[in-house]
Amino acid sequence: MAEEEEKPFKPPCKADAFDAVGLYPELDKDFTKFLQRTTFDSQSEESLIRPMPLPGPQDWLSRFPTDPESFEKWESREERNEVVVGKNTIYILPIGEFSEQTRVEEHATGKHSGVTDPFLAELLEYAEIFFFGLPIKMLPRVPVESLNATTRNYEVARGVKRDQLQTKEIFLFLLHMLPRDAYCVLAITMMDLYPDRRWNFVFGQASTRDRIGVFSFARNHPDFFSAGKVVSLDKLSEVSVLAKQLMTWRSCNILTHEITHMFGLEHCVYFSCLMNGRNHEEESDRSGSFLCPVCLHKMQHAIGFDFVARYKTMLAFYESRLATVDEDSTEEDRYKKCYNWLQKALKLIQECQT
Repeated sequence: MAEEEEKPFKPPCKADAFDAVGLYPELDKDFTKFLQRTTFDSQSEESLIRPMPLPGPQDWLSRFPTDPESFEKWESREERNEVVVGKNTIYILPIGEFSEQTRVEEHATGKHSGVTDPFLAELLEYAEIFFFGLPIKMLPRVPVESLNATTRNYEVARGVKRDQLQTKEIFLFLLHMLPRDAYCVLAITMMDLYPDRRWNFVFGQASTRDRIGVFSFARNHPDFFSAGKVVSLDKLSEVSVLAKQLMTWRSCNILTHEITHMFGLEHCVYFSCLMNGRNHEEESDRSGSFLCPVCLHKMQHAIGFDFVARYKTMLAFYESRLATVDEDSTEEDRYKKCYNWLQKALKLIQECQT
């Protein structure tokens, strides 16, 4: 008997996507209207949320088919970790070197006063906004040697080799690093990662059951694929303002994507969404920075944030960092794009409140 051929991915229709959002009477009426409106408008050229495109041959869904998970299905999962008082802090653990400025003091007082690196401080600030209402804390940096992790020197491009850490041993280490008040612990590193010898790399991995994860910013660095150059944050002074911004934007997206997995969210297949699977850089960039209606409802239910206040705080974050650049530059201002998206979202919310 011949094996049945795997059917190619087909994006869910609008009706299925609408049902997946899970619109229930107990939701705030303005939030409900906003989710409804963004779902129905998803086919419009001016929409906030774009439909899920058909995957290309190298895209995540072509390589790793993913079943849809509606809000109702997500909510009913028994293994999902609930956010509870006294167990709601998201911890971030730096592994290895980031820059010469990197220092995270164990007993520092004040908001992020122990984080001296601007890049890490910005990641923490963005995570606090994204997971609106949950405490975000950074643990003292751990040297790579302390992990006893398997490493390999891998050719990431022709003539370019980078050291990679295997994620399996990192997970074993993290199991012993969960503070009593932790919702989860996420390790971050400037070293490339791989799960096992069959894979060339992963951006990150997370175990929702164990509430641990790890992700790498190495491939966001402008010099990652350049022979003879060091992947260090100190070297970012040699690149343009927008190149540094692009690295930070990508890193914020990877950070929030991996942490969102800790809340039990699988990869999204309903819309173009931060939670789309990502198999390469172009696909990762295409997914953007924001949650689709299905995933936004899940996260709002998990955390209980005020979605308007969250968007306004996020808008202020991007507004404070809009780049002053040459008008003739061919590089894209990612923060400006996010700022414009949030302005449109807040305008739509105003319309939903009338």
